[in-house]
Amino acid sequence: MVGFVMMVSGVVDSVSSYASGKLSKLTGSCAVILTGGALNLGLIVFLMAWNLPPSRPMIFTVAALWGIVDAIFNTQTSALFGVLFVDKQEAGFGAYRFWRSVGYTLSLSYSSALQHSVQTKMTILLIFLCVSMAGYVVLEIGRRTRKL
Repeated sequence: MVGFVMMVSGVVDSVSSYASGKLSKLTGSCAVILTGGALNLGLIVFLMAWNLPPSRPMIFTVAALWGIVDAIFNTQTSALFGVLFVDKQEAGFGAYRFWRSVGYTLSLSYSSALQHSVQTKMTILLIFLCVSMAGYVVLEIGRRTRKL
């Protein structure tokens, strides 16, 4: 069943990557990123509160919604770095990939240290989401005030 869940997540991720790019042209990337953050927040809170035995439809639904969030963050973050580092794209994307790798390394490091505490891992994920969304809002405010 793990393979099917991953397949659903991957297919939804692929379709959502294309759709989020088109949607950002209509609504702007800020609305798409904030929607992705709200959806991710809802998913994390739902998973933290979920006490029922897992059902197949619920597992596939969560995987699909996580694929949407992943697609939004991956496509819109790359687009944002392209806009922020117009003159120094190599340095910008290099920094993006570096910090993304640091994030993976940190999450894998604390994951093995915390063993089976899923609730703690979800709390850490929630904190990082809130900090990153707040940072994004500050970035957008700064970009908009400079353009005025």
